[in-house]
Amino acid sequence: AFVLASLAPDVRAAAWDLIRRDRRAAVLLETSDAVRLSIICGLSPEAIAELVRPLDSDDVAELIADLPETLQQSVLQQLDLTERDQVHSVLSFPDGTVGAAMDLDHLTVREDASLEAVQRLLRRRKGVPSQTDQLFVVDRANNLRGVLKLDRLLFEEPERSVGEVMTSQTNYLYTDDDIRDAIVAFEKYDLISAPVVNLHRRVVGRLTI
Repeated sequence: AFVLASLAPDVRAAAWDLIRRDRRAAVLLETSDAVRLSIICGLSPEAIAELVRPLDSDDVAELIADLPETLQQSVLQQLDLTERDQVHSVLSFPDGTVGAAMDLDHLTVREDASLEAVQRLLRRRKGVPSQTDQLFVVDRANNLRGVLKLDRLLFEEPERSVGEVMTSQTNYLYTDDDIRDAIVAFEKYDLISAPVVNLHRRVVGRLTI
């Protein structure tokens, strides 16, 4: 990203072609808005969609947010319906808010589930979202009840319920919170992730470090 920013536009295009395809999206996320736009606007909608498809919805939204409306819609049409809905959801929040930066890929569990059942759930998934240090505990209406730390999940007796070992008092954020306030909270409480809730306190995503 630093090298791309230091090059003249005509040379930048040649350097871009030398970057491994599986690293291009990560590089773009680290560039300035101007450099990013100069590269993306030179690609076809199909190429942009291929570039962003492996990313989380919040990263996709960040990469395409400043594209011209027609190009943005063309790219979204290349994604599947679930991916498209997730990106639309993130794009619907104003810049600078937690909602615009949140990740929709999160894990929720219920209080009455046993730890053994939760472990089976994770094994079936064959992985967890990156930077997952806790699962969000919700009720039937998806209201936040607390969090289940991964260390408690691993080391408590498997027959115990989530409600017995979860942390009820937890840090959470609202979708319309200012992202700068969220940064302060992450630094103050040494957070890796935090649940994001709407005005009804229903979990809609997460913010990560």
